[in-house]
Amino acid sequence: MGNKVFGGARAVVVTDAIALHYTTSDLRKDVSAILGVWHTCGLPLKLNPAEFRELFGLVVDAEVHFETFDTNSDGCVDVFEVLMVYIALAKGDFEEKLRCAVSVFDFGGTNDLGYDEVALLLAATARGVHKVLAAAVADVDDRDIQNFAASLFDRYRLLPSEGARVTLDQFTVWARGDHQVKSYLETLQGAFSLSDVHARLQKLDQQMSICFNSLRPQKGKVMARDIRGSAQFVQSLGSYPRVDVSELVDIMDREHSGWVTLDNFLGALRPFFAFNMLDIDDSGTLSVHELGTLIWFQARMKPDPATLREFVRTIDEDASGTVSRVEWIKAVVEEKV
Repeated sequence: MGNKVFGGARAVVVTDAIALHYTTSDLRKDVSAILGVWHTCGLPLKLNPAEFRELFGLVVDAEVHFETFDTNSDGCVDVFEVLMVYIALAKGDFEEKLRCAVSVFDFGGTNDLGYDEVALLLAATARGVHKVLAAAVADVDDRDIQNFAASLFDRYRLLPSEGARVTLDQFTVWARGDHQVKSYLETLQGAFSLSDVHARLQKLDQQMSICFNSLRPQKGKVMARDIRGSAQFVQSLGSYPRVDVSELVDIMDREHSGWVTLDNFLGALRPFFAFNMLDIDDSGTLSVHELGTLIWFQARMKPDPATLREFVRTIDEDASGTVSRVEWIKAVVEEKV
């Protein structure tokens, strides 16, 4: 199977109130309470608007939440999709989430799952998360789900046709060991909002200002070569190639004088760090969609598709169809955003 289902997620930046409701929920406190109510109600599989509102305790925007999941407008939502979204996006331990997810589909209380139950769990998670985070997470295909469920049973040489079941421990080991599953779940686990980006950048601003002052500026400037040679500066950037670091300092030296002001120093680092928060796989590039989220943060306004395409065409110097870290930093510094 390709990476369409669980390998395509990169950084998930939550940009609307509906998604924020799920990412700010707590697994032990909020989700456990919801599961308790679900059991008390007799484990319904479909919910109408009134049942949906009651089960999930929604007071604000209940209708909008319902419509988010009722994509075929039949007046009912799949309870598994909603529960899996709560579990996947809530704040909580990775393995606790796996245990919680398995418990939802462990209909016999045997602490294990058959093939159909595994496929149902995977499908409910992928489809539910896509409905809430459609812009960031790919949709799912039934064939992909079936192939992925089969890969779990293949790992342990179990035959679904013979009624084989996987234990919770086996499921956890598989989810921890399979790169695609682990990447997908950890990406959702690290979902953050635009306000989180702003807070992180403010903290980095303070740290990098201290770094700049440690280089003993003269008349508000430090030498570009001293920045390049600063172990504190290089370490603060993380594991990026030296050539990227050198090019970053070149961008800071806007007058090509060999000297860098604090404004120019921070002016290049802010887009550098913002880019890295979205580039979760460290590829050094962002897709058009991911760039749209970055522009949303930078300009405080969501770009329309035509504007976004034109922007990419303008700054994509190598015509790759993606935008590199350096291309983005130059665009911000040159005030193209």
